[in-house]
Amino acid sequence: MKTKELKKLDRSGGIQGSNESKNIIKLIPHIEKIIGDRDYELMISERPLPKDTNRKELADNDLIKVINITKRFGQPCIIVEKLKEPDIEYDIDIEDILEPKPTSQISRYDHIKGEIEKEKPIKIAITIPAYNEEDCIGKVISEIPRKIEGIDEIEIIVINDGSKDRTVEVAKEAGANKIVHFSRNKGLAMAFKEGLNTAIDSGADIIVNIDADGQYNSTEIQKLIKPILDGKAEMVLGSRFAGTIEHMVPQKRWGNRLATFVVGWAAGMNVSDAQTGFRAFSREAAMRLFIHTGYTYTQEMIIQAVHKRLSIVEVPVEFRKRKNGGSRLISTVFKYATHSASTLIRTYTYYNPLGTFSMIGGSLFLLGLLSGFRVLIHFITTGMVTPYLPTAVLSSVLLIIGFQIIVIGLIADISHQNRHIMEEILYRMRKGE
Repeated sequence: MKTKELKKLDRSGGIQGSNESKNIIKLIPHIEKIIGDRDYELMISERPLPKDTNRKELADNDLIKVINITKRFGQPCIIVEKLKEPDIEYDIDIEDILEPKPTSQISRYDHIKGEIEKEKPIKIAITIPAYNEEDCIGKVISEIPRKIEGIDEIEIIVINDGSKDRTVEVAKEAGANKIVHFSRNKGLAMAFKEGLNTAIDSGADIIVNIDADGQYNSTEIQKLIKPILDGKAEMVLGSRFAGTIEHMVPQKRWGNRLATFVVGWAAGMNVSDAQTGFRAFSREAAMRLFIHTGYTYTQEMIIQAVHKRLSIVEVPVEFRKRKNGGSRLISTVFKYATHSASTLIRTYTYYNPLGTFSMIGGSLFLLGLLSGFRVLIHFITTGMVTPYLPTAVLSSVLLIIGFQIIVIGLIADISHQNRHIMEEILYRMRKGE
């Protein structure tokens, strides 16, 4: 349809320098919420006003009005009616009015939006961090289903974490679509983070992470992503303890259970396996999560997801015995427990700095008051501090330190708000806004 340049619109929705319309674009937000950044088709019909229409009656009408939103050849189609005087033509360049924006809210055209969403192909990205896994990664990739119900496109992304063996060659031969290379070994957390970012950049709607050692069954990906496809979860954990464990040494089993208990306490929810390396994320969840720690990032992400109000579901999965060697991640249970404890403390403090520092500082301040109460009574009755001078000094130190820690908590809380703003900015950058 041929259109002419639209007269400049002011912020109220009218044409500058004209009183002929009060609200030209007041219906446009409804369209933006439905169409988002998709291609669309516009159909404009014209309806002349009666010849005896005066200016006041014209001003009381919407010059442009959406009369229907439908689908044509699989694309959204907006039908707009344009009112005009017999001797005046209002030509429209729809691009100046409908600036496509990402869908952010649900409008009253919910059912139409749902039909449009069904038309959009759904892509899944399967990320596999790998370090010297030439013996196992081929089987992991070959077991990945090439057809998954509800999924239109499958992409397999391998993050080569500085491998010195034939991991990359084996991955390519097995069918990996994309290889991300690290020149040196940076650790599982960095590899996972890079995989998540690569999957987001590739346009994946669902992201699955699976370890390259073959202990998780790749054929269970369909089961793992089902809660996301059904709209019941934004993050899914493949629980080994709710499923079948072929082999796990007792120290690791109890270490995992202890860490899971602590994570559940810190997050305020019940989980059976906080360390699982078999996880699925919706695109929204992946864009909301940010990794700050090392190999205990699996625990931190659960706490993050809970604080960001992302829905989490667990599904039982099979856990198989590692074919070659032991765990590459955990050298000793003690070291793992130490790192887990420090990570959990940092993460809890990160999300509740005022509560954490207030609890510590308040306890010391209260202890200082209690220890100094006897000294104060003695001073009031005798006018002397002795023989309680050491107690008075201790009480003063506790009061000062406790007060300072509370002040630090206030400063940390302000800093936390700034970090929250930065994460929101990063989220919007990931989203492309």
